[in-house]
Amino acid sequence: MVKKLSLKYMKLGAVVSVLLLSGALAHTVADFLDFKYNIAISFISIGSAMFALLNFVLWHWPFIISMYEFPDMRGNYEGTLQYSYRDDNNISQSGTMRVMREVDQSGYGVFFRTTFYKEDGTVSSVSTAHEVDILVEDKNTVQLTFTYKNEGDPTQNFAPHHGTEVLRYNKKAGTIIGHYYTNRIPFQTKGTIELRKTIKTK
Repeated sequence: MVKKLSLKYMKLGAVVSVLLLSGALAHTVADFLDFKYNIAISFISIGSAMFALLNFVLWHWPFIISMYEFPDMRGNYEGTLQYSYRDDNNISQSGTMRVMREVDQSGYGVFFRTTFYKEDGTVSSVSTAHEVDILVEDKNTVQLTFTYKNEGDPTQNFAPHHGTEVLRYNKKAGTIIGHYYTNRIPFQTKGTIELRKTIKTK
């Protein structure tokens, strides 16, 4: 789940509307309970509760999703990663890996958990990304940029490392396509990734 709480993906008009409604409710509660000197406390409490309810529970509802800059991307995606690197002899090496990616989301942002598989079908490594930068290009396309951490695998002499992905999510096609690069030791790798949604999270 997204670790950093931020309202940057909620449209400004929606934020203002929630704050105004919180203020009105706080004033009503203060008058009803006759503690008008604590109206600020009521405003903060009600506002926090409303934002939490919207961003954790209601954000993906058909009408409420329009209050956000991004579409609902939750689900499981499968596809391939094409990688390349230069070995100790400066000879270019390349290959393909099967990839499964779980996309979790709330009104605060997006979380990725990605599993990479060897040719024999066993798990090669797992990576996670908690803070994804989201740029809406049009009503059908979203650019996703993030740095991830791969846990590596000591049994393969595969050290933990960080990498960066720049992707585009296509809402109509249900695809995530783009490129990546890493600071993996001993060989820095780069390549492309193509994923298609297989299961939508309800």
